[in-house]
Amino acid sequence: MFRFGQQQIMAIAVFILIIATYLLVWRPDYNFFDGGLMTAILLTMFVKRDAATHWMGAAAIIVVIVIACLPHRNPDYAEVFIEHFFSLILVVSTTLLTLFVKRLYRTLEADENQLDALFRNATEGILLTNSKGRIVLANPEVERLFGYSAAELLGKDIEVLIPKRYAHSHVQDRNKYMAHPVSRPMGHGFNLFGLRKDGSEFPVEVSLSHFRQASEDFVLAFVIDITTRKKAEDEQLQQQKQLEHMAEEMHLLNQELERKVESRTNNLHEAMKQLESSQTELQDALYKEKELGEIKSRFVSMASHEFRTPLSAILSSAALINKYTTTGDQEKREKHVHKIRESVKHLNELLEDFLSLGRIEEGKVQTTASFWTCKLLSPKRRRKYRDY
Repeated sequence: MFRFGQQQIMAIAVFILIIATYLLVWRPDYNFFDGGLMTAILLTMFVKRDAATHWMGAAAIIVVIVIACLPHRNPDYAEVFIEHFFSLILVVSTTLLTLFVKRLYRTLEADENQLDALFRNATEGILLTNSKGRIVLANPEVERLFGYSAAELLGKDIEVLIPKRYAHSHVQDRNKYMAHPVSRPMGHGFNLFGLRKDGSEFPVEVSLSHFRQASEDFVLAFVIDITTRKKAEDEQLQQQKQLEHMAEEMHLLNQELERKVESRTNNLHEAMKQLESSQTELQDALYKEKELGEIKSRFVSMASHEFRTPLSAILSSAALINKYTTTGDQEKREKHVHKIRESVKHLNELLEDFLSLGRIEEGKVQTTASFWTCKLLSPKRRRKYRDY
């Protein structure tokens, strides 16, 4: 297959223009030589600059006009004018058509360059496979993700990029997909993994789309590496588990704290009850102590009164004995001596009673309560002991 540069094509176009001009000058009546002019113009379609087409079109127009002015063998000038005018229209139309095709080609080329730039510079891996699952195209991101070169992937089955444990099931899934192809967006709920050239695996997300061209189905796959996102999700899941564990521990701690608070509250209530009981007992003890003090006061008063009576009798009897100094007063002296003895005896009994009360308080003597009547006591004695 021949390949020519733009300068070579331009030289060929100029050569054809010169040959066509020479033939038209030699036979101006042969209008089919105008095809050479149009061929020269059409060849400028392969030259990028529009100036070449402008120049070639202008030269062809000048040649047609000059040839129209030359003498012709046909005596009918109207027919000659029409023939050359039609040739002029063909040359102008060819020039305009060539310029239009060149601009359309540039537009298509720009679109193709944009698509090629998008394909090569995409941050997602792009794979194109045919209906048999063989790789037709792979962009540089696929090469970076999987560690293969594009030449190594072209013509290979897509399963070369899938872990072996999934390869067999993937063939079945691929055949089902080709039977009923549908577009599938990213993150469709599948846990997918890619297999690198070195045998390592990494998590991926894949979106699929399909199209039909030249009676053959193609599948376009967009692949992204989600290792970083998976790691972040795992860390987030781990943090969530830790938070749940901490929340559970806090809940248990809160329950334990509530139990302790309840226990302390119960203990406080018990302490309050004991305090109230102690206060009641203290009040009772104070009341009894008060009563005991009153009893002691009354007892001391009564004891002083009981001691005072025999002592007064002893003192009076001793005083009277001193007055009876004669022998005839012996009987009176004995009487008073008897009173003194009785009073001393009474005092001794009182002391024994006091000592008995002390031994009762110390627990050395057991007591038994009993009732007795005071009918034998005089009214004065009854009133006296009733007060106690």
